Amino acid sequence: MKFTFHPASPIVSSQTNEAFADVLLDILRVVSGSDEEIVSTQQTSNGSTSGGNNNNNNDDDGDNSIKLPIPENSLVLAVAAIGSLAVLSHAPAYAQFYASMQEMKANADPADFSAALNFWIFFAVGHPILQPILWISDVLHGSPGPMVGDLVPATFILGNVVAIAAITYIAEIRNAVNIGALLAFIAYIGAGLDGQAGLGDFNLAVDDSYKGKVVKGCPAYDEVRQPSMNDFNLEKYQGLWYEQKFHDWTQFKEVYDTTLDIKVGQVITI
Repeated sequence: MKFTFHPASPIVSSQTNEAFADVLLDILRVVSGSDEEIVSTQQTSNGSTSGGNNNNNNDDDGDNSIKLPIPENSLVLAVAAIGSLAVLSHAPAYAQFYASMQEMKANADPADFSAALNFWIFFAVGHPILQPILWISDVLHGSPGPMVGDLVPATFILGNVVAIAAITYIAEIRNAVNIGALLAFIAYIGAGLDGQAGLGDFNLAVDDSYKGKVVKGCPAYDEVRQPSMNDFNLEKYQGLWYEQKFHDWTQFKEVYDTTLDIKVGQVITI
């Protein structure tokens, strides 16, 4: 490892700089558990560089990653370009959501607004994380080949080894995966905001009804209200409810004994 210490001179003297560098490198050596010397350089006020704690003059940067037979960073740039286009395709939904949030903040109690926003963030963040997990679970159960320990198919293990090795030893793929995952996460939320997500995904917009007009997303209550609800008493909706069955893509089958203690409060219409 190589370090360059370049403090503000003359506020920090070269002697103080050198002492700090030696102490820091000693700490790094202890933490890493290595007996090898760590390369450092001291940047002097005249721009020249002097060595310190340097028993290795090798200029190799220690990068042992495998290079792909393609132009450098071409895969990363391609993923970044595609991901950026996916994010920008939902730009109007982001803008509308921001405007809705500002209007809610201006017309709601701060505590109520914070609770609603935190609840929205929980689902907006949790759902994109759950989707890859559920996809991996489907791949696991659908992978062919003999079972290892009667638990995991051998092909699934092999596929994981190949994927992990590619991410670990090929910097181009690792960087592309990181960038792609981040942009896919943002684009997924955008798809939920403008109602373009799949059937199993919920709409993340919070302005389905604005000034009496349905904007997008889930239908308004009046649109789906059935005649059987004519005598519905909202007050009787309060109380302790026990969940018997559910059809919810965000829940796992291991979830059980769910109860809901519902209380009807004041409804604020924006």
